[in-house]
Amino acid sequence: MSGTPRMADAISAGSGSDTPLSAQNTPKLGRKTIFSSEPRSPIRTTRMNSRDNLRSPAKRRDSQKNLTPPTPRKAKVNNFMKDEKQPTSENEYCEYEELPKLPLPPLGDTLAQYLDNVKPVVSEATFNQTKQIVEKFGAKDGVGEKVMMLLEEKREKMDNWAYDYWLNDMYLNQRLPLPVNSNPGMVFPRKKFNNVTQMLSFSARLVVGFLKYKIRLDKHALAQDKAASREPGQPMCMAQYFRILTTYRQPGKEQDRQVSRGTDAKDEEHIVVGRKGYWYSIPVKTSGKWAATEDIFASLMDVWENAENSDITKDNERVAFLTSCARNTWADAYNELAKHKGNEANLKTIADSLLIICLDEETQNPSDTQRSMKDMFRQMLTGNGSRFNGSNRWYDKTVQLVVTLDGVCGLCYEHSSSEGIAVVQLLEGVLKDLEAKGTLPIAYHAASVKFNKMEWVLDENAKNNIETAIMDVDKLDANNDLEVFHFFNYGKDFIKSCRCSPDAWLQMSLQLTMFKMNGNIVPTYESASTRRFRLGRVDSIRASHPEALAWCKSMVSDKNKEDRRKLFEYAMKKQTKVMVDNILGNGLDVPLLGLREGIKEAGLWDHQDLFTHESYAKVNTFTLSTSQVPIGLSPSFMGYGAVVPDGYGVSYNPYPDSFIFCICSFHSCGKTDSRRFAAVLQESLKEMKLLFIK
Repeated sequence: MSGTPRMADAISAGSGSDTPLSAQNTPKLGRKTIFSSEPRSPIRTTRMNSRDNLRSPAKRRDSQKNLTPPTPRKAKVNNFMKDEKQPTSENEYCEYEELPKLPLPPLGDTLAQYLDNVKPVVSEATFNQTKQIVEKFGAKDGVGEKVMMLLEEKREKMDNWAYDYWLNDMYLNQRLPLPVNSNPGMVFPRKKFNNVTQMLSFSARLVVGFLKYKIRLDKHALAQDKAASREPGQPMCMAQYFRILTTYRQPGKEQDRQVSRGTDAKDEEHIVVGRKGYWYSIPVKTSGKWAATEDIFASLMDVWENAENSDITKDNERVAFLTSCARNTWADAYNELAKHKGNEANLKTIADSLLIICLDEETQNPSDTQRSMKDMFRQMLTGNGSRFNGSNRWYDKTVQLVVTLDGVCGLCYEHSSSEGIAVVQLLEGVLKDLEAKGTLPIAYHAASVKFNKMEWVLDENAKNNIETAIMDVDKLDANNDLEVFHFFNYGKDFIKSCRCSPDAWLQMSLQLTMFKMNGNIVPTYESASTRRFRLGRVDSIRASHPEALAWCKSMVSDKNKEDRRKLFEYAMKKQTKVMVDNILGNGLDVPLLGLREGIKEAGLWDHQDLFTHESYAKVNTFTLSTSQVPIGLSPSFMGYGAVVPDGYGVSYNPYPDSFIFCICSFHSCGKTDSRRFAAVLQESLKEMKLLFIK
């Protein structure tokens, strides 16, 4: 697998009053290790159903086939701050139903899917070679069957047989810098702040919204998500929601690791605030009591004043730049920093925080009030480089909330702990609640102020490392060719009137765009949630199948409208099947990854050609890395960079009557051009509409 996994199922959020409820007498979870470093499921209360008690692999496979395929809609999710949406009272402990284990599809099914995806993207000669290799791999008593035995045993023993393989391959083993390459950025609808007090009032209430979410998690009072269709009420895995505010990605040589504080309620909690190169911690829970909104506001006010009145931090003393480095480089610098006890304490304070508030500097003078969507997007991804807010991110932390005096606000988040849509929907609920009261006055109480300013001890080597990091993040920022494209001709409502899936439609539009630009379709990643299974994250919906290629060819040929529409219907049917297979746990990429890693564990690498052949590299080079990120705020969007040097990262937010696309590529590649991609995509979308109008 290659590239960064993208968004999956959602959890919606709302908000109530400003001050969090008391968390005293919080019931503790009976099982706290639901994190990726030791993957377990949250508390389970019912026994596994019979299909997972079957010990026979053949019987298990048969039972998996009997699962009713769900339609590819997002889950029916609870609104954790609005009581009327909850089946239980706000403080009531919620029991989670047992989930089945992630399936391990039959070897033949995985190999057939593999060939289906290889065929459209390689030459006929290469495909014929690949067929021979696949036949040998899947032969009776061959390498494939031997590895499947290992994976079957792993599935029998583990909550999720693929979880560690997937997490390491997608995230922890990746050595590229986190900004652009991994961490997405989200832009909120722009706010209007008349002064610093209003901005910090909004910031305080934003923090409180997250604290309410944490209180519900501490009480295990967040109801379990349920599937909304096909098998309505089918429970979903909740593990990643417990990681959002408790997990930190620590850099490591060759492999990062996730550090977790666990899911038990703590007596002490804090947040971290970044401003002008300085970093501060603010307590938000002391001796078991959560801070009031006015306490958090007062502390933010004094933090702001402290940063404004402090000497300007020299660039080579802004430690946060190091978090933007390649992971091996940051790991070395991290270990050097941690040799000093004060630095080590600072690093732990940041890792243990619930979230980070990035109080950014304005990127334009106050009279120049217009900001383009792509400029706001760039601010979330990289802080607009070292000239502006590049040192005001700590990329290892899951939640980094960005607030700027000019009203530009958003999120930069580290992706490995959870799918982005969980964070997105949480923010959506909080922001909707703040629409009417976000900037209302809050009283300042000097006696309530509590914060600690972090001081760093830096030797010349550390300062040199920071200077190198500055140059590298500026190069990355300058190389990121990004566009935000808002298409107004129609939206998802029109697509639904065509009796089509909006997501499948948009995936086909991207394939048509690439075909027009390159003369062929390309390997494409789109995340598909596997949360119907224990510790489920995502697999990849691949849109570059033979049916998509046939339809794309027809759209640039002299075929008539009826033939084009018929081929389009075939492509859409195939795309929907691929979606359903993935949601059901019978995708391609996770099982294929399991086979690859299983071969290594079994010591059989030298006895196979499947994973060393050029076709495997080709089909796993995701020239298009895509995801649907539905956000119920307008205008709002989330995006990320391309995952290969000559590719595109494309996310989209479908509205009833429009779409917002975030498109990223790299200026250093002469074959890509994000602005041209947006223009061709607009043409493709218009041409697709013509297939369904008279």
